[in-house]
Amino acid sequence: VSNFAKPGHLCRHNWLYWQDGYFLGVGLSAWSYLPDTGSSTGRRLHTTDRLVSYLQAGEMVCHLDVRTPESWLTEYVGSGLRCRGGLDLALIQERTDYVFTPTDAVNRALAAGTLQIKGSRLTLDAYEWFRETAWAGMVLECFF
Repeated sequence: VSNFAKPGHLCRHNWLYWQDGYFLGVGLSAWSYLPDTGSSTGRRLHTTDRLVSYLQAGEMVCHLDVRTPESWLTEYVGSGLRCRGGLDLALIQERTDYVFTPTDAVNRALAAGTLQIKGSRLTLDAYEWFRETAWAGMVLECFF
């Protein structure tokens, strides 16, 4: 987790990514994430990481990175669990049609308070943020 900060001083750059915010990247090896009227999971674009190709093109050529509901969900869970605000389960269902159905392991974590559900938000105890990758795998099993 790379965003430990004093209250009120969070890194807005990382926060935008972790909260599924849209952004425009310009230049060599730049990535963008933009709204897409044909998809509930946005459109990800990127430019080449090859300097010579980039300079020879004479214009910015973007390549589309196809996002499926599954790839969006995997990224959202992995980034959301590293934040105090956690995951918005209602947003997940809205974007992917997947319903959160806790596994036995996740139910035990909920009972122990390691994972918490408040309203539609699923959060991970701060003491577990350093193991969020393992938790992300367990939480993803609740959707598939």
